[in-house]
Amino acid sequence: MGYKRIFTNGSELIIPDETAPEVVKKVTEAMESGKVVTVDLLSTAGRSVTLFLNGAATPSLVVDLDEDPKPSEISG
Repeated sequence: MGYKRIFTNGSELIIPDETAPEVVKKVTEAMESGKVVTVDLLSTAGRSVTLFLNGAATPSLVVDLDEDPKPSEISG
């Protein structure tokens, strides 16, 4: 099973399952309005980190919610 993740500036950060809806809401708000938001995530080592996302200065980022199936996977 995979993880919910954010990829930004060459970094991969994990979205805890229990906060995924809130994280998606904040990221969407920042990217649509150009606001700065803080998002509590985990590093790939499992450490708590805070992402300061400036929607006005971030051209793009990737949010992977681990929805099935992925284009490279076969569902069964």
